Amino acid sequence: MKARITSLLSDEEHNLIITLKVDKADRAELRKTAARLREEDVDLALKKYVEKRSLSANAYMWVLCGKIAERLGYSKNDIYQKHIYEMGVYRTVEINNAAADTFVHAWQMHGAGWLCEVVDRGEKYTIINAHYGSSVYDKKQMSRLIDGVVQDAESVGIDTKTPDEIAEMLSLWEAAK
Repeated sequence: MKARITSLLSDEEHNLIITLKVDKADRAELRKTAARLREEDVDLALKKYVEKRSLSANAYMWVLCGKIAERLGYSKNDIYQKHIYEMGVYRTVEINNAAADTFVHAWQMHGAGWLCEVVDRGEKYTIINAHYGSSVYDKKQMSRLIDGVVQDAESVGIDTKTPDEIAEMLSLWEAAK
């Protein structure tokens, strides 16, 4: 849910009081939840709001990956993973050699796009680029991913949506989770 912090105050016991401004569309749901939990302790997590990727944009990306794969004789996961590497959205991790394989296995369990590339293996430590899958991409990153997949599709003669249709699809942003 999207909100904006409008004030931070302290009461006489030095407890923090936070005032939030919530979008009109979410107001009724939040009011109902707050009323139900008013006398309860609640778990609260505040983080920067990031527009999520469009489910239709994600579906379109997978359709194109499938068509490219069929045309070139690869799997659609191969095509998708190629684009994940090209995106360069990763975190570099330096980890003890004994734990490196376990880290890689655990990271890759997140999904098809969660990839690891070993950059260097020293005597004690391994350096790994841990690539994030598109499931956590924001709107800008997903747009770049789709642009790359569209370019690949066009380069092998696959018809794609027009730039206006793609822009429309990307503008219909909804929470993916």
